[in-house]
Amino acid sequence: MTDATADNTPEDDNVLAAEYVLGVLDAAPRRAATERIEREPDFAASVKAWEGRLESFNASYAPVTPPAGLKAKLMTRLFPNADRKPQGAWQALKFWRGFAVGALAAGLIAFAMSSIDRQPALTADPLVASLQADTGSIRFVVLYQPGTDEVHISKLDAEKTPQQNYELWLIEADGTPQSLGVLSDKDRNALKLSGEFVRKINAGDTFAISIEPTGGSPTGEVTGPVIAAGVCNLI
Repeated sequence: MTDATADNTPEDDNVLAAEYVLGVLDAAPRRAATERIEREPDFAASVKAWEGRLESFNASYAPVTPPAGLKAKLMTRLFPNADRKPQGAWQALKFWRGFAVGALAAGLIAFAMSSIDRQPALTADPLVASLQADTGSIRFVVLYQPGTDEVHISKLDAEKTPQQNYELWLIEADGTPQSLGVLSDKDRNALKLSGEFVRKINAGDTFAISIEPTGGSPTGEVTGPVIAAGVCNLI
């Protein structure tokens, strides 16, 4: 997780402030961030701005009960080549669970959002996606500032073997997963984006994390279990 005591750049501080408000920092980094709020007006202002962006999410969504069998159909459509053999707790994703978004911000919105009539982002408002698995706890948080060439990923609670890598995927309205890159084993990653993806990412797109062999998918398609997914939301 973010080291709140580091000499961060303004962009790093913005991500840290978002993580603080989302409630995803471990105890020690959160204490350090709290101390920075007291002594650094600029950082305190960034935290306050994120609080303002996220406070309306509680009232934005109501619990949704998915139709039976919908998850299996979507998984087949979105990840036709993925290994869906039993993988213990990793494989038991409940993408279409009922939910109410709270202090952890955007929450999980189902893959059907990929079919909505999206318009290109007209503002520079940040995007956030909380990527969730069956247990109900957030596994990853993805932050993206439209128009920039980096996407930031915070890993909260996920497991894999040393011979595997996490890989981040973007899923647009056509339902085709596109790799954004392989994550390191650090709790926090920043992936560089090509100009193509800078122009592509919009609210309503889905981010997903799969477990792939070392170095990433050997085929350019999802081959391992998809352990978490969530939809980008403007905040």
